[in-house]
Amino acid sequence: MSYNYGLTDGLELANQDYTICIRTERNFCGIQYEACADTGNEHQPQSFTLSGRPTSTAGSLAGATSCTKDWLTIPCVTDSATTPVTSCQDRLCGDSFNVVESRTAGNVVVYSYVKPFVLIYHTDATEGSAVPSEESNRGFCLNYVQQPCV
Repeated sequence: MSYNYGLTDGLELANQDYTICIRTERNFCGIQYEACADTGNEHQPQSFTLSGRPTSTAGSLAGATSCTKDWLTIPCVTDSATTPVTSCQDRLCGDSFNVVESRTAGNVVVYSYVKPFVLIYHTDATEGSAVPSEESNRGFCLNYVQQPCV
């Protein structure tokens, strides 16, 4: 979860650059992430809003070209639960937690098989400003489960 994330009233903080490390357990080779449940916001999920207002139709964005202001980096993240991974992204943003760019895509479960398990979070200086795409970003809340080696 990003700093200052709140279920109903938290907003993304400006000028953040930090890494979240997850200790790899023995005999685990991957990690699964999913956005936290949004109780009370079922029509407008807000557990992942980076560079996209919850009231707009930003959808999910991925990659360095699309995610230039705020982003979450998960090394070689994919929506495939199997290895070897043939296609992946590193940078996610928008208002849906998804590796596919789409205005209508919702949150999905994603996987990474790159060790160490890390998330790198970046925000620019415009959080909470009058810039339309930045005024209501909440940050992120994710659940994770390590995946056993097979």
